Amino acid sequence: MHERSENVAKLCATVVLCGVPVFSLDLRLLPPAHLDVIAAWLNFYRLHQGALTQARLEPLSFELYFPALRLDSASGMFVYLGSAAIASTPVRQRSQLSLINASDADQIRIELEEMETGTWELRTQNCFLKEIRKEQLQVKTHRLLLNRPVPQGGMLSLSKG
Repeated sequence: MHERSENVAKLCATVVLCGVPVFSLDLRLLPPAHLDVIAAWLNFYRLHQGALTQARLEPLSFELYFPALRLDSASGMFVYLGSAAIASTPVRQRSQLSLINASDADQIRIELEEMETGTWELRTQNCFLKEIRKEQLQVKTHRLLLNRPVPQGGMLSLSKG
């Protein structure tokens, strides 16, 4: 029996966000869906390699097996959410955020502080990093409690418009 694609995506997100991606397995033995997940996350790494390798890594929680991590760089912020607990992080002047759902819940909950007011575009992606939903969000205060459905192994991308 094979692992669910969502769980493969969580592992890939962990590998991609915590260093140069390395996969020590025989890719010929994987089902096509798992290869698609790996390809999507490697492509994500390639697109954001400069930001990821130059980012400052900060823990947002100290849960050993289910951490919340923030990778902050000049061009964007990446937040790895390993549990369904509400994490909190300042956004400051960032206009690009990637919130990765590595938890066992199909939603993310995060408090974003020091956020710019105005219109933000939200794009929800599944574990294959395919866009499944797009919406606009009006941010009226500098603090936002964001609670959105995001598939396990997926991502919510926020862009200031």
